[in-house]
Amino acid sequence: MEHPRGCAVNWQVSKCLLTYFTLGESSAIFQRGVRQIPGWQARDKIVLDPDVASSPKIILKGSGMGKLYKVHEFAEVAGVTVRTLHHYDKLGLLEPRRTAAGYRVYTLRDLERLEQIVALKFLGLPLKQVQHLLDRKDALQLPEALRMQRGVLEEKRRLLERAISAIEDAEKVLESGKPADAALLKKIIEVIEMQNGAEVMKKYFSEEAWAKWKQRHAPWPSEKWLELFRDVETALGKKEDPSGKKAQALAERWVRLRLEDTGGDVEIQIGLLKAWIDRQNWPAAVREKVSEFDLERIAEFVSKAVQSYKKKYYSEDAWVRLMQQSPASREQNSVAWLELLLEVGAALGEDPGGEKAQALAARWMELWQTSTGGDPGIQAGSIKAWADQQNWPPAMQKHKASFNFENLSDFIHEALDCYRKKYYSEQAWAKLEERRRQSTPEERGQLRREWVKLFCEVEAALGEDPTGENAQALAARWRELSDRATGGDPEIREGTVKAWEDRQNWPAWKQQRSGPYQYEKIGEFIGKAMAGPIVKYFSDEAWKKMAALRKQSTQDSRERASKVRTELFRDLVAALGQDPGGKKAQALATRWNAMSESDSGGHADVKAGWEKYWADHRNWPDKSRHEMASHLNMSPETLDRMADFLEKILASHKAHGKTHS
Repeated sequence: MEHPRGCAVNWQVSKCLLTYFTLGESSAIFQRGVRQIPGWQARDKIVLDPDVASSPKIILKGSGMGKLYKVHEFAEVAGVTVRTLHHYDKLGLLEPRRTAAGYRVYTLRDLERLEQIVALKFLGLPLKQVQHLLDRKDALQLPEALRMQRGVLEEKRRLLERAISAIEDAEKVLESGKPADAALLKKIIEVIEMQNGAEVMKKYFSEEAWAKWKQRHAPWPSEKWLELFRDVETALGKKEDPSGKKAQALAERWVRLRLEDTGGDVEIQIGLLKAWIDRQNWPAAVREKVSEFDLERIAEFVSKAVQSYKKKYYSEDAWVRLMQQSPASREQNSVAWLELLLEVGAALGEDPGGEKAQALAARWMELWQTSTGGDPGIQAGSIKAWADQQNWPPAMQKHKASFNFENLSDFIHEALDCYRKKYYSEQAWAKLEERRRQSTPEERGQLRREWVKLFCEVEAALGEDPTGENAQALAARWRELSDRATGGDPEIREGTVKAWEDRQNWPAWKQQRSGPYQYEKIGEFIGKAMAGPIVKYFSDEAWKKMAALRKQSTQDSRERASKVRTELFRDLVAALGQDPGGKKAQALATRWNAMSESDSGGHADVKAGWEKYWADHRNWPDKSRHEMASHLNMSPETLDRMADFLEKILASHKAHGKTHS
């Protein structure tokens, strides 16, 4: 009989396990349950599936198979409590059918799954892992799960054997008539405390993490950790600088040993970190192993040493404030981050715009605020550090990679970016989504980091000449990143520009994350840098007016204006050689003035700036002349001739106007 949901665990495996553990209550459920089935008759049989191509499994045949059982009836048949069935239903382990009124009803088909649940639970497997195994999510992991659980049971057996051996030694001494000395009793106490200590340490781990941890290691801390503790205390005695070479070597050993202990498993990392934070409440047996060490001083020193590679990303004042945070608060934040990463990992594949992803994204930003204390200086440093991940120490890069950070971060950024959708047309957003599907999380992460670096460099350049070499290099990088982000698509670029220009209305979390940057000044500076030599022809006030006009324009209005300009420049070139005061040339001058009036928004100082710009065309930098000529689809020489002709017809038009007045 195959369960409707499809059980990945072979029935024969769980049946063998039940048969083996004949002293356990689970072994009686099926036999007792079958006999108690209402309507079950002697002619009803339990037979093997005759399909030779199938996995061996039990088939129930008889008159009782089609009956629906209410929850209390099924509990009686199965030999479990109603509360247990409710619990399994809540976990999704054993989901019954529902009547129209919403009541739970079971069939005998549910009995096989229950048998498998009980069998695996009897072995000590956590219910969450049992569910994965039964739902075909981890069908090939049953051998691994059983192997791990066997390791846990073997560890318990070793502890029990040591305890029995210690007691037997004590019994032999007492039977010989000798008094039990302190060493003998101490040995018994140590063994018992070791068992109790293991159980106490279990509280820091989830069931799954504890099973994995016990399979990997003997009781913690290992000799490697004790040796590292000694070396750190030696460094403390010598008053080593946490950012010095020796301290950095210790920090790298610390991180690598943690990875070695956990195998990069986030759940185990969380458990061990929680245990480390609660070090003052460790069981006596563990405290005895580390009694020679001052763990608080060790924790503070290592925390500073591990963080010190980031010092270069912070201002001096911000670094001092960051180092004033207590090791305990940093440790608690680390646990919170790991727990959140674990949840984000479980949500990969869900809709980034969905309720769950949005809630995780909100928590991500809240935790970032908490971790940085809302301090703009610390936030600025943390963003710079994030952007320079490729230059982190190898151990830190390996640590980051151990919990799939690139994919998790990418998912959160995708969820956070959903607010931008309103700035794009439906078609442009679809194109943007397609570009995303064609790229990798690593490529998207690298692009984000390059933007962060560029923002930092532009901010550092504020106050420089926007037409200078450095500013022009920054503007070129800005264009290059924009093209990579948009693929050069005008519709995507239009949406991106709208999002950038509406930065004052960004969501609160975005405003907070943007807090470290002077976005308005960055935007103004990069705008001038991109405009190049044009800037010097405009007053600051006129330039601000131009920026405001740009922000108020739409894609359609800009396309119409571009078409008007293209047609006018084409007609100017066609009219070269004609009389500047002639009727055709004067009509071109009228069109130019109308276009200039529209482009300047009626602002006289903006219009005057454009007149100065064109009048000075002979002094434009060669690069600007060639770029303008290329944009207008003409040679630089033709551009010069056209500009000279334009100057003449405008002068004639102006004089003609004065004559008429």
